[in-house]
Amino acid sequence: MKKHDNYSYIHSINVMTLSISLGLKINITHEELRLLAMAGALHDIGKIKISPIILSKIGRMSDLEFN
Repeated sequence: MKKHDNYSYIHSINVMTLSISLGLKINITHEELRLLAMAGALHDIGKIKISPIILSKIGRMSDLEFN
């Protein structure tokens, strides 16, 4: 993901970090914490199938871009 879209990569790392912090706060098991961290890291993985030009576009997408 880092090679495809650096912003999304950093966002996913931030989501993972916040997920781990929350998991620690609510005292989940080590295995649940591992799964939560993975879910946070991979929550936007589908973006690798979208062109970086569209992901970084400023403004509204055209109907074609949206589809």
